[in-house]
Amino acid sequence: MPSQVLGKVSMTPRGDYNAGTTYYALDIVGYEGGSYLAMKKVTGIEPSNDQTNWMQLSGPGLPGEQGPKGDPGTAAGFGEATATVDDTSGTPSVDVETSGPDTTKVFTFTFSGLKGTKGDTGDKGDTGDTGPTGPQGVSVVTAQIQENGHLVLILSEGGPIDAGDATGPIGPQGIQGEAGESVDSIQRTSGTGAPGTTDTYTMYSTDGSEIGTFTVYNGQNGTGAGDFMADGSVPMTGNLDMNGNRVTEVGTPTADTDAANKAYVDSALEDVTITTDATPTQGSENAVQSGGVYNALSEKQDTLSGTEDQLVGFNSAGEAIAVAKPTYTAADVGAISNPGGGTTGQVLTKTDGGSEWADAPDGLPSGGEEGQVLTKTASGAQWDDVPSDLPSGGTNGQILAKTADGVAWSDAPETGVTTFNGRTGAVTPQSGDYTAEMVGARPSTWTPSAADVGAVPTSRTVNGKSLSENISLTADDVGARSNTWMPTASDVGAVPTTRTINSKPLSSDLTLTAEDVGAGEPAQTASVTLLSTGWSQSGDRYSQTVNCSIVAADTPVVVVDVALSGTDLDADNEALSAWAGPSANNVTQGAGTLTFYSVEAPTVNIPVNVGVG
Repeated sequence: MPSQVLGKVSMTPRGDYNAGTTYYALDIVGYEGGSYLAMKKVTGIEPSNDQTNWMQLSGPGLPGEQGPKGDPGTAAGFGEATATVDDTSGTPSVDVETSGPDTTKVFTFTFSGLKGTKGDTGDKGDTGDTGPTGPQGVSVVTAQIQENGHLVLILSEGGPIDAGDATGPIGPQGIQGEAGESVDSIQRTSGTGAPGTTDTYTMYSTDGSEIGTFTVYNGQNGTGAGDFMADGSVPMTGNLDMNGNRVTEVGTPTADTDAANKAYVDSALEDVTITTDATPTQGSENAVQSGGVYNALSEKQDTLSGTEDQLVGFNSAGEAIAVAKPTYTAADVGAISNPGGGTTGQVLTKTDGGSEWADAPDGLPSGGEEGQVLTKTASGAQWDDVPSDLPSGGTNGQILAKTADGVAWSDAPETGVTTFNGRTGAVTPQSGDYTAEMVGARPSTWTPSAADVGAVPTSRTVNGKSLSENISLTADDVGARSNTWMPTASDVGAVPTTRTINSKPLSSDLTLTAEDVGAGEPAQTASVTLLSTGWSQSGDRYSQTVNCSIVAADTPVVVVDVALSGTDLDADNEALSAWAGPSANNVTQGAGTLTFYSVEAPTVNIPVNVGVG
């Protein structure tokens, strides 16, 4: 069974919605806290539950309760803060006037379009209550290809989705193949064309190769060389054995030696009464009992003596006598002598020296019944009953001829073919009798055109360049840019590498420090590890307390973040994923300790960097 391409039949998560991205049927995006399924190809249409472009799968959860207020920090005073950005270099700068106690002061500034070092992590409130479960997602139950070739998706909810044509476009048509060979000539390659012989003819292709052969039988010349002529010009020289078959359409006899047909005999016997009483009766109307028959019967000879192989004859006195059966030769009766030999099924054939037994000619169909005749059909010949609708009349030797009204008896033509290709008399096939047109071929002088072979003429042009020779198209010829063209940052809407941030060029990756942006650095740093086995559950969340010597109960903690190795990407990814729980909750501090919280207990160890002022 041939395979059928169904196309896309599964849902594909595509992340958060982006107005500049093209989405296709069964793509899933996140938008404003919910998730949406694309119903068809869509670009620039914000997700909604319109059931035409998008279907909402789930809505946003309810907001959690606000966390408790954090402990107040050390009082500090500061004056007016002034921030400027250099219009030429794009470098920002900030001036702040401070006052109050001589303590660490931490400021956070936001610059639009710029990215500085990561700011301090603020205290986070407790995790809010879990929002209600969103609606059940939609799944594909079945995918079907309709009669119009479209892929239709049957969903667990909602109406079906027509995903469009499941079959790709038809490829371009291939180039036409080369023209085939045809018959160029027919030549006699065996035989002389003599009457009564068979010649062999060979057909040759236009490429000079031999296609095949066929044979042609040359008929007799009609002058008594052995043919049984339809015009009766050649008399028979032997008995005609019909082998139980009938001789049809026999004319009315006019001479004593003519054959009589059934109609003639029926007419002659029409008034004759046949009786089994042969008693001689003078004056009887029965011809058997009167006249010469009466006299013969009245004087009949009662007995005759003889042997089994003798015949009845009469002597000069008119008396019946037994005589020896005479013997005759074929010459005595004008017949063909019966040669010796032969096998079952062979026929007597006239030869130059007399006659001989030979195999019956090939081509006769099998089957047939006694009295049937050969009939020409579209595929050859077959045995059929003699037609019953032959016209009446006709004379001995006539043949059936086609007329405007049907058929009629007419005299047979005196000769067969009289002219052929300008020759007269007994026509013998020879080279040149058949033209290429007669056998459905093209002459050897024929030259095909580009259109005949499905080719493009040399006068055709491509982008104004003639195909009479090899051409080379340039980028300018097709309205394209050369392969040496290179766009600038401005051409592609990008920022040039000469642009700087805080006096650092963008020619490579940048790392801005607190000093680069005029911010303070932690006074002390340390690293701690949250062990996967160190979490204990308290209520609806887990907690873990670790020792950190640089932390005091009243020390401002300015940096708490996951520590990444930068070399083991798998480990870094696991740590980042596990850090999502603790980082979403506030960290509490004590004398030399930090306590972390998480709704779920992480299953891997998490390295954490800590910095204090």
